Amino acid sequence: MVDLIAELPNLFRERYLNTHEKYLKSIADISSILYFKEGDNLEYGCELIVNKLLSAGEFSESKYDEKFESKYFRNLRNAWYHELVLNSPEDDFDQRIKFAPWKIVQCYYSIIAGISALIRCFYTVKFDNHKKIAALFTNDFLNSNTRRNFFLPPFNYYLDQQGNFKASNEEIINWEYGIENHIPYIKECLRNIKNNQTARRISILHYLIKLRNWVQYEDAYLFFLLYGESVKENLDYSLKRLSYGYMVHVEFFFIKLFGWKYLEPQFDVFIEKVEDNLDIEPSNLIKRFCIYQDTLQD
Repeated sequence: MVDLIAELPNLFRERYLNTHEKYLKSIADISSILYFKEGDNLEYGCELIVNKLLSAGEFSESKYDEKFESKYFRNLRNAWYHELVLNSPEDDFDQRIKFAPWKIVQCYYSIIAGISALIRCFYTVKFDNHKKIAALFTNDFLNSNTRRNFFLPPFNYYLDQQGNFKASNEEIINWEYGIENHIPYIKECLRNIKNNQTARRISILHYLIKLRNWVQYEDAYLFFLLYGESVKENLDYSLKRLSYGYMVHVEFFFIKLFGWKYLEPQFDVFIEKVEDNLDIEPSNLIKRFCIYQDTLQD
């Protein structure tokens, strides 16, 4: 029994610190150097991402739907809910990260629900597994000559059918430290997934599925050993930036696809119900929606 207890720190280091922490931190650090340049100011990142997406080219797709309960709108609201839970309590880091495995799961569900909302705009078939959603997103969005323009690095990185890393020189980022220390980890992460899957193309979304499965079904108990402020802060930092970054891209795509007048009621009702029924003010969401209202309304 003593030997088993003594082995737990080594297991945590092997299974999390030497793998998932470096993958998550590399993705988050690249997004931070590109968008979140003002420390922890996520609002600044939203403005920068939106401005970059506005200059990415002409958005040629459009849809019309006034039905509040359409499946894609429902999934979008689900994504907001999971993101809200991930960030709660906003003003208490120690309590927010106390049960770290569930924060990883909440980050994952905010992202997969957001991407699922996008996919459902174009497909009416029933999606019975998340790998199908990841495959459709990677094949039909990241591999698309036009849609791919509306997903910025690192959120548009993927491996092609031959296992080649797909990113232009501009998307690799002009940051020497990141090129030498983060891009290799992202490539390693994606190639590890590709070696164990039959999917034609592999994106970060496929990795997040693996991460969620690992933490939810295999080693959640190891996070009792989440030690040191830097380890906790790195995890919180990475999860918040991944969720926020994906959601800004999803929301931008939705607003350009449907128009602001069809998205605004979704925003307003969600915020109203959260404030009235949960007594929470989702400041990240409110600030983000204000930016969209100022820059993307019809």
